[in-house]
Amino acid sequence: MELRDFAPQVFELHAAGEYEAARKLVVDAQPHIRATDAETVAFWRICLDARTGRTDSALDQLEAAWNRGSWYGSEMLADEDLDGIREDPRFVAATERSAAAQAAASREPCSPIVRAPAGDVRGTLIALHAAAGRSTHTSRIWAPAVDRGYQTIAVTSSQKVTSDRATWGDLDRAIADITSQIGNATGPLLVGGRSIGAAVALHLATTGVVAASGLIMVAPTIRWDLVPPTSALPTVVLA
Repeated sequence: MELRDFAPQVFELHAAGEYEAARKLVVDAQPHIRATDAETVAFWRICLDARTGRTDSALDQLEAAWNRGSWYGSEMLADEDLDGIREDPRFVAATERSAAAQAAASREPCSPIVRAPAGDVRGTLIALHAAAGRSTHTSRIWAPAVDRGYQTIAVTSSQKVTSDRATWGDLDRAIADITSQIGNATGPLLVGGRSIGAAVALHLATTGVVAASGLIMVAPTIRWDLVPPTSALPTVVLA
């Protein structure tokens, strides 16, 4: 089972305040979810346990995640769903150890995932993941570009928000990560991204950080009134 199979219903129920129904969907899905998404769904379970007053279950699930080697950063643990357990000493301890793990992980070197076509290389696509995204997922969803002759470089952000996911909130750090990982990319260069990754891609392409020949933005998180003109840069937006 993949997130897309049930996540929209979970979000809809949550937005409507139907927390028990949302929790049931999550609990029922957990044994069947794809391994790469298991920790995301585990976090939803923690939030919904806390939201529905299941304090011990929420804290037990949080402890179990840590014992599996997983942690959730400060941005995740600030979720208002967790307000009901925020003062519990066990949650405070979990927050402190997660903050230490997040700081350590953010200092670790990051490497991109590079995929090359079998034949001649037409160019390079620099692909940026979404908020709370992974380069492994990014490499997979941009794979059709490889089939069309483009080398793809799925860049990994050092700004960790969980043990296996990252974001691009600090633009200076984002630029440093990207420029250090793209190396001597074969041109012409295309820059693509999803969500906040699309916003960073736009910045790279319109400010000259990357000498882009084209821009692809998927569901971009952007204030369009603050975006500078892109002149003649070919751009595709998939909202």
